[in-house]
Amino acid sequence: MLSPDGKQIAYFTIAENGFSTVIVKYPIPAEEVFIEIKKPDDESDKKSNEKKNKQIVNLTPQFPPEPWEYIVSDFVTWPFNGRNGDWSRTGNKIAFFAQKNRDHALFIIDAEKPDKILQTIYVPFDQSFSPIFSPDGETVYFSAAEKITRDIYAIDLKSQKTVNLSNDERFDTAPAVSPDGKRIAYIGSDGDFQHIFILNLENGEKKQLTFGRFNDNSPSWSDDGATIVFTSDKGDQVWKIYPIDAASKTISQWTDYFGSSDMPIFARGKNDLIYYAVYRDDDEHKGFIYSNWEIFEALLLKPIKQFVAEDKGESTDFSFTDRNLSFYKLDAEQIENPNPSPQKWVIDGGDVNIGADTYWGMFGSSWFGWSNILDSRHHLFQFSLSGNYFRVLDYIYLNEEKRLGRQYEVYNRKYPFYYAFYGIATGRPRQSVIRMTDYQEFGATAAMRYPIDKFNRYEFYASLRNRDFSMPIGLDEEWIIGNPEQFNDQDLQMFRLLNNSSGSNLVAGAAFVRDTVFYSGITQGPLHGNAVRAQVEFAPPMGKEFKGFYSLSVDARTYRRLSSGVLLAGRISLFDSSKKAGDFVLMGGADMIRGRPYGSLVGNQIAYGSVELRFPIVDAVLFPRKFALGPFRGILFGDAGIAKFSGEKFPAQKGFSYGAGIQFLPLTFLWTQENHKWVPSFYFAYNW
Repeated sequence: MLSPDGKQIAYFTIAENGFSTVIVKYPIPAEEVFIEIKKPDDESDKKSNEKKNKQIVNLTPQFPPEPWEYIVSDFVTWPFNGRNGDWSRTGNKIAFFAQKNRDHALFIIDAEKPDKILQTIYVPFDQSFSPIFSPDGETVYFSAAEKITRDIYAIDLKSQKTVNLSNDERFDTAPAVSPDGKRIAYIGSDGDFQHIFILNLENGEKKQLTFGRFNDNSPSWSDDGATIVFTSDKGDQVWKIYPIDAASKTISQWTDYFGSSDMPIFARGKNDLIYYAVYRDDDEHKGFIYSNWEIFEALLLKPIKQFVAEDKGESTDFSFTDRNLSFYKLDAEQIENPNPSPQKWVIDGGDVNIGADTYWGMFGSSWFGWSNILDSRHHLFQFSLSGNYFRVLDYIYLNEEKRLGRQYEVYNRKYPFYYAFYGIATGRPRQSVIRMTDYQEFGATAAMRYPIDKFNRYEFYASLRNRDFSMPIGLDEEWIIGNPEQFNDQDLQMFRLLNNSSGSNLVAGAAFVRDTVFYSGITQGPLHGNAVRAQVEFAPPMGKEFKGFYSLSVDARTYRRLSSGVLLAGRISLFDSSKKAGDFVLMGGADMIRGRPYGSLVGNQIAYGSVELRFPIVDAVLFPRKFALGPFRGILFGDAGIAKFSGEKFPAQKGFSYGAGIQFLPLTFLWTQENHKWVPSFYFAYNW
């Protein structure tokens, strides 16, 4: 994109965070001849790059997902005909498309004031690309699809009304408006190839400008309207630059570069000077994740060759000698008379282990499942058992063919209750009652997920279940109170909670989930965004067997990027349930109130908050023989929580911890302040 005065150029590139696309502008430097074999020393090259970086201005410093999820460009979408944005000749405006909600929205920003959005327009079409301003800056031309057919459209920026300009059966893309605003050059399909067409905006007449068994792309006009420069893969299927005289149709080949040349534009007031992007095939070490694109300025001295564009009547079918070996005729009425697609399934499974012994009885484990070819319907069955004390039988059916996803589950489970809370990072919870309880549950669940958009969804579920919390014979409140060396107040309250929760429940629940978190390999986890889950669960009391309860929970997290590797993270968790729900939260360990023993705070009514700063220490530690470890990151944190059991007269449990740590994830070494001493702890876990 070229500024109105021709002194600055704007382009799309990847931000320092490594994944979001930004638009930057850069003053065009004084003429400098590019010589391939020139290799400046490291110091001079470093100074040159530092000078250039100071002149680069980021015009879109906003961080996704607001005000957009991503800017539409070849970095994040498939390579498409035409340019991804345009700089108006009046008013210093830049237009581009960005993903917003469910499709591409048109954004107009101020080229002189980074971060200032002038307009956001939701275009009523699919997959809009290649916005181009009219000479007066009041209209934007673009390519979009409606019911599969892609055409060239115009949108009035004031009224936001759209008009279909090409309106034909061709695949029309890459519009470029002439300086007088009377003609549009664009790319249209010509059989199996794509060529340049000219649309007269005054009378709607369309004429084909180029012909042949090759493809053309990215047309752009000179300031005098006499020449159109474009790219073509004519000859050897390598994209080269060609200008064409609009009157005589004389085409000149301008470049013969080993690598792709793309998106050429004329310099202001020039017919022999262009700016264009080059894909550097010769530099295999420069880019690893993204392609090696560089911007060049080129002065035409003498054409490599010239020829006149003419229709020679060549076939435009892209033929193969064996193209009819596998031929399948589509039903022309398949949309009006849809037939169910044939169901083909892929079956997978794990090793089957089954055995028996005279002490434990039967034992074994395995799983198997089958999914359709589209991976939208899944069946999964798994089992694991060991004698009479451990059993997991589970069947799940998942259907994601429609927007409203559905899942059904039937299960039967039995195991020591502490298994549900055991983790490598935390071990077993400290509560003796939890460790002494056996848990058994069987039931059926139906659940639905409805996505509002990519970041928000609703979840609904209902289940019919029976639970049993079995404790050793003789374990009662009197025994717990009479053995303070083995049990404490938490154990007494936990006993009462579990003892009141055995029985059947008919449960209904709903949740709202929002997740806009972006992840980064640099931070080895979240980098920026917000996540929240708010859930309500209810079971009505029905007779003696079906117990009623309620449960409410909220978990909210926020991540604020301070730089490419530094972020500030915050978290709030709230939970409240009635006793007969049988639900509770354990705090301590690697996740909540770090540095305190796992389960040091427990209750069915809790509040928890945490804030931490995550930052890089060393990217890698190098060892001989090219061995390296890293990255090593640091963390400063503060946690606070409160927990209690509903209906109990015991005082609420409170916990607070703060400290610092070093992480080589998933290994975490922490030092927390306790009784004026720094107490070390070690966890095997990732950050929340």
